Amino acid sequence: MDLKDPKNQRYILVGLVAFLGVYFWYTRVFSSFNSKLSQTQSEYERILSNLKNVEMKAKTSEALKKEYQELFKKYQAIELLLPNEKQVPALLSQLHVAGISNQVAVSEIVPKGTFPQTFYESAEFDLSVTGSFHSVGSFLASIANFPFIVNIASLQVAGSQNPGGDAKKETVTVNLKLTTYYVKESEKLQPIALDSI
Repeated sequence: MDLKDPKNQRYILVGLVAFLGVYFWYTRVFSSFNSKLSQTQSEYERILSNLKNVEMKAKTSEALKKEYQELFKKYQAIELLLPNEKQVPALLSQLHVAGISNQVAVSEIVPKGTFPQTFYESAEFDLSVTGSFHSVGSFLASIANFPFIVNIASLQVAGSQNPGGDAKKETVTVNLKLTTYYVKESEKLQPIALDSI
């Protein structure tokens, strides 16, 4: 190849200009577009992934709302067993009805105060009742069926027989500790507005 030949010099010059043109196009235009394209593609993949996550959550949203409503109904039913305030009037009323219906004399009720627990408080009472053995047993069974939780502890039974030795008139005196429970106001669950979710 003769470099002094003008024809060859033109080919070399055209080749050199083409090479420089391609080089400048690649470094100035293509590489910036390529980096923008890869950034846009990664952003697209991230948005697509988020969209799929949202679609999956939307599919389970209705099921979760329904499950929440069912669980909250169960909670409300259980909450009735643990009232949100001390039920002293209800307790006294229930004891009075249970005593009359079982022919038991409630001779003493002594409040012992309230005691804080983890998420609830307990209220304790000393109770003394007198009646026949069978009627006292029925009375205790009635306490077990109160519409709220009542525990009986420290049960002490003392028997006595009426003069004359009549076994039908035998009576027992029962001293016991009665405990009721109620939820602290700060621990009570409040319903969530599902429309805002």
